[in-house]
Amino acid sequence: MAKNSSMKVTIDTTGMQRKLENVMRLYPDGIRSGIKRLADVTERRMRTESPVASGTLRASIVSEFRENGFVAEVKPTANYTKYVVNPTKASPGRYVPAIGKRLVSPPSGTHPGTKADDFVGRAKEYVIGMTMDIMNTEIRLALAVVGT
Repeated sequence: MAKNSSMKVTIDTTGMQRKLENVMRLYPDGIRSGIKRLADVTERRMRTESPVASGTLRASIVSEFRENGFVAEVKPTANYTKYVVNPTKASPGRYVPAIGKRLVSPPSGTHPGTKADDFVGRAKEYVIGMTMDIMNTEIRLALAVVGT
């Protein structure tokens, strides 16, 4: 599972757009507001779940919106994220041609590898449970504003 683990959470309502076309057309702000709120909750949870050594990984988590606000993507942008989310195998060290040797970690002589920490997956699972409640609340709020 860890090898195929995604390093981002995409909140996509295109299927909902087709099913709820009238609601989307009449109350798009409710849907956009729900997507924004889901992205905020996902981003906060991802920051909470992320491991912290220097804080770079946690600080790299961002939300991006597209499709006129109907799609949100929350992801860490640190270039080493894949090595945190997916495990790495033990290796004999990096070969350095200038010295003609491998750099290794004493005393074993190999890099020990790393365990997977699927903080993105944990954040996703957390948010899935509250998606319908958040969307229902935001649509109700949009309907209440329109009705006043």
